[in-house]
Amino acid sequence: MPIKKMRYYIFLKDVALLAVTAFGGPQVHIAMFLDFLSKKEAIFLKRNF
Repeated sequence: MPIKKMRYYIFLKDVALLAVTAFGGPQVHIAMFLDFLSKKEAIFLKRNF
């Protein structure tokens, strides 16, 4: 399996997990997505937002 496709599946798994567990409205979703993805994958950097 190509690396790019593998990273895509890992990203989708992480997003699905957060979508199911992040309760509290859009503010909580965005905060949890930024926190989780910036720590785990370094996809988003907090200084860019």
